[in-house]
Amino acid sequence: MTKNLNIQKDSTDWKEWFQAPQLKMYSIAKHNPQLGLVASTESGTVQWYKWDPTNPQASKVQITNTPGGHPYPLFLSADGRFAYTLKDEKGNEIGHFVRYSLENPEAPAEDIAPDLPPYSAFGINVHSGTGKIGFVAVFDDIFHLFTLDVAADGSLSNRKELVTSKAVLANVQFSADGQTVFAMTNERSGTPATSLRAFDATSGAMIAELWDGEGNSIAGMHPAKNKGDGRILCTTNRSGVETCLLWNPHTGKREDLIFEEISAPAIPDDWSADGDKILIACMDQAAEKSYVYELGSKRLNRLDIQPGTYSLSKFDQAADNIVTIWQDATRPGTLVKLDATTGKLNQVLLSAGEIPPGRPWRSISFKSANGQLIQGWLGVPEGEGPFPTILETHGGPTAVKTNTFSADSQTWMEHGYAFLSINYQGSTTFGRDFQESIYGNLGELEVQDMVAAREWLIDQGIADPDKVIPLGGSYGGYLTLMALGMEPGLWAGGIGFVAIADWSIQYEDTAETLRAYQVSLLGGTPAEVPEQYAKSSPITYAERVNAPVMIMQGRNDTRTPARPIAMYEEKLKEMGKHIELHWFETGHAGSRADISKAIEFMELQLDFAKRILE
Repeated sequence: MTKNLNIQKDSTDWKEWFQAPQLKMYSIAKHNPQLGLVASTESGTVQWYKWDPTNPQASKVQITNTPGGHPYPLFLSADGRFAYTLKDEKGNEIGHFVRYSLENPEAPAEDIAPDLPPYSAFGINVHSGTGKIGFVAVFDDIFHLFTLDVAADGSLSNRKELVTSKAVLANVQFSADGQTVFAMTNERSGTPATSLRAFDATSGAMIAELWDGEGNSIAGMHPAKNKGDGRILCTTNRSGVETCLLWNPHTGKREDLIFEEISAPAIPDDWSADGDKILIACMDQAAEKSYVYELGSKRLNRLDIQPGTYSLSKFDQAADNIVTIWQDATRPGTLVKLDATTGKLNQVLLSAGEIPPGRPWRSISFKSANGQLIQGWLGVPEGEGPFPTILETHGGPTAVKTNTFSADSQTWMEHGYAFLSINYQGSTTFGRDFQESIYGNLGELEVQDMVAAREWLIDQGIADPDKVIPLGGSYGGYLTLMALGMEPGLWAGGIGFVAIADWSIQYEDTAETLRAYQVSLLGGTPAEVPEQYAKSSPITYAERVNAPVMIMQGRNDTRTPARPIAMYEEKLKEMGKHIELHWFETGHAGSRADISKAIEFMELQLDFAKRILE
């Protein structure tokens, strides 16, 4: 990629980790392999480019030019004529789905349903044969699943409200013949656990539902690509970890795929066009293993892949190769083609920009207060400890930290800090019980894990006891504030990005998609479980905070809205606490989609840490 950042540089090498163009996402048209899209930071913000995957050296044509960056996916139609995405207002994630013409990239984006009110979105898909669009729009506290026809000339018509629900509807998928629409819902559980429903694509009538009972969840949907095959590939966690299964909603037949060789969660990444091969990612203590399973021969083949993290992994049309983005702690994402039999690297399709040499992470583990084993990723600077230490918690909470590139982590280590990112209780890929242990009581177990991580770091001679700083973004920012209030005296200070301070005010101000998710995590609305909302809110513990706090927050954020943080700041200031609040004018991803803003915030963090540790 060409470096074209227009960012003022100085002699400080750490900025080069941010400034090097980074590959974020990609998509290749199913029926037109010469047309692809790639999201890159080469302009200084995350933007999308049209690109020819068969000619990696070909120049790219910029498709989006969103102020502050476009961190949302672009869903590419199978013929490569159109790319669909959400267009919002300054990153607030509320707006309309639009489409870009890839035949005429300079044409303005077209709103696919301009008469609808502004909505928060929960997924869009395009049928590979007919071009029919399916998307979920959430407004008036209702999830609306719409379909929309795409004519041969590209015109849009016959919008139909297929399904409506007060419960979550997400991850719209079409069967290969276009006659069935699949979606996940939590209507049965009222928690993040979901069932899978199949609807008639014409009438909206429910054909069948796949539900594995209370406490269990169906996810990971991949419909067969052969028109004569009505099955869908997905996962269930009813055994305690995710396993693969095949289900036909028309016949009710189900086939569970249990592999003796795999004891950790097994998640399907893709299903080959001929229906014979399944690409499976296995996360074992947050380290990835990759397998290809052949349905015909019932043979499971483990691929010899390089350590690191693989994302958006897909078979090519012949299923001879796997296209994926690979990265690890020292190298940002690279789009590569792997041999589907061996895992060997066959070709680098797009590489990231050149960066200074980085320091690796290593996997560590320790026991929390309740005896639960917690995994984390540790990086240390040059020299001998103990070091000042950053204790990071990821967002989510339904997410997992893997061996990925982080310019922030490299910068902290360059400045002499140890860096530990933990997969606290509530993280995914460690089993159902681990993930669901926090449901209904957010914050308590996670903070216990942070305290145990601090103790482990000190016992190992890595962390200076007086210089441990919790840091996190989104749910991780929430945990930073919770730890500062629930366990005062342990921390030198805390740094939160787009954090959560008060779940009750959060409920009032957040996007409707996230409101339903919040209710499922906390076990009800603020009116239904007020005591739990108070117990799980950092603002409840504000009086106990005795360490300096720094927060970076977006004024236009609907995931973690501004008002609760403003109230938290006011309360801390009234009590004479040390809090520094830095606002930016966009939404949840704003500080990461704009490289200059990310560098600005890194400078603020370094200065804050230096001042509080002096």
